[in-house]
Amino acid sequence: MKDNIELVIGTYQQVGEEAIQIVSLNTDSLEFYKKAVATGINSPSFVIVHSPYLFAVSEKNNGVVVSFYYDRVNNRLLELSRQSTKGELPCYLLFDKQKKTLYAANYLTGNIAVFPVNKHYQIEECKQVLNHFGNSLNKGRQERAHAHSIETIPFAPDYKVVQDLGSDALHLYFTEGDGKLTYVKKFDVPLEHGPRHVAFSRDLKLIYVLSELSSTVDIFQFNVSTCMLQLIQSISTLPEEYQSNNLAADIHISDCGKFLLASNRGHNSIAIFEILVNGYLRLCEITHIRGETPRNFLVLSDNLVIIAAQDSNNVIIAKLQDDGRLHLFSSEYQIKVPVCVKQVL
Repeated sequence: MKDNIELVIGTYQQVGEEAIQIVSLNTDSLEFYKKAVATGINSPSFVIVHSPYLFAVSEKNNGVVVSFYYDRVNNRLLELSRQSTKGELPCYLLFDKQKKTLYAANYLTGNIAVFPVNKHYQIEECKQVLNHFGNSLNKGRQERAHAHSIETIPFAPDYKVVQDLGSDALHLYFTEGDGKLTYVKKFDVPLEHGPRHVAFSRDLKLIYVLSELSSTVDIFQFNVSTCMLQLIQSISTLPEEYQSNNLAADIHISDCGKFLLASNRGHNSIAIFEILVNGYLRLCEITHIRGETPRNFLVLSDNLVIIAAQDSNNVIIAKLQDDGRLHLFSSEYQIKVPVCVKQVL
């Protein structure tokens, strides 16, 4: 890995504040340097990178998605376009480079908005809105559909899967040539689990679903020929003795493919699992992060782990060891309400 890498941090800051920041991290000294900011967007809680371009949501009741150009020469973020997400509280984005299409998940209204993106990376008018319906047992959080994320299935790239926390469901879609989505089927997850984010095993054709409300990783075997899912394991991200409130937040697999990591808000920790040869998980360790509310994190190619701790206003650095333990460094970056961190390649 290069000595200096660039990270983009999304926050819950408002217009007029440095709501999106691009920072440089020296991987030897572990020092951060601020390079560029965007101040014209409210609550950019989720950002994705397609260098030198960025897409960000504005997680507000009148949801917006915005594209930026990162001018590395002059250290500037230049806004290129913005569009309504046709829903409320957008919280997740997916860009399909082959289809030149951007997908936004609106949490509160439970729908997915589909946008063409032109060759200048300007987002054009929404061309499709996909609504979801349903509810589940948790009346405080599952009173209606709540689309929390959308991802392309890497071992079945014509398909995308939407995680619906509100109705305890995964929704499978087929991607048409123009990027529009055609509904295939709905898969139920265990009640009151609340699916949030996913990770994948390409070789074993597994979908690892991080369920927010149950604080579990639910593993599904995906049959590509029949488009069917089968639950094969559900494992907690928490210690057995922990009885207080917790909401699972983010999930990633290490670059080496040996470990799966998941974050806990409440217990304020990262759970590290060994991925066994059959894809099942074995808990290695649950590490407190010296911060509060790890909403989002990033695992880099050298197993550095960058953690956005929302309620302690800091970004934390750790190192994933060969034995699956997480070593926390004292170095950190102070920033108001960080909730998303991605690498700028």
